[in-house]
Amino acid sequence: MNFDSRTNSEFALNGRQVYMLTDLAPGVLFTREEFGSTGFSGTRGWDTNGSLTMGGGKTVTNSFSLNGAPISLSGSFVAGGWTLNWVVRFTLGNPIAGINAINTCGDLLVADQSNGRWWNNDRGCWRASAAYQLRTVEDRYAWLRQMDNITVNLAAAKTFLLTERWRFQLRGEAFNLANRPIYRPAPTTYTDVRFGMLSREQQNFPRNIQVSGKLIF
Repeated sequence: MNFDSRTNSEFALNGRQVYMLTDLAPGVLFTREEFGSTGFSGTRGWDTNGSLTMGGGKTVTNSFSLNGAPISLSGSFVAGGWTLNWVVRFTLGNPIAGINAINTCGDLLVADQSNGRWWNNDRGCWRASAAYQLRTVEDRYAWLRQMDNITVNLAAAKTFLLTERWRFQLRGEAFNLANRPIYRPAPTTYTDVRFGMLSREQQNFPRNIQVSGKLIF
């Protein structure tokens, strides 16, 4: 059901019908008296189609006019009307710098890669290159990279209509919602005590959640 917004905007507040004001009081069911052939027969909810309830579980699709502006009412006062925005970012790790040493075991990659064993860091597999020998190891490995990461940022907002003039906007933001860390790359010097182990230091921000409110009048 649609009502002419221009006509409604010319009415004083006390001159508008109940169906124009129901959005001001979500959760309140307006009632009216019923009369039958024998006189007063009780009260029932005021509605426009026999099934409208404010703030209930039913989805309301009627378009009302409040203060001359059309309002689309869908869902309850709390559950409906939210706006969600999200950003999903995939970060591919940078190539690992070439290890200037001799790998006597041959294989650099490992099948069971973990934070403590990002590549084959067995001490018995590495030894120093001969003095004054030209470097034969590539500057960076294109097929061995630092850890990758998927970061999810989410924002949710809703504006609540308090009165004809006053509105309240509630907004929540979450950065790195899944709290997925990115650790610093592992040292590539084979004599380092943490050779081939990812650093315990986190180089991205941990999960950060903030809530804000704005009063509009």
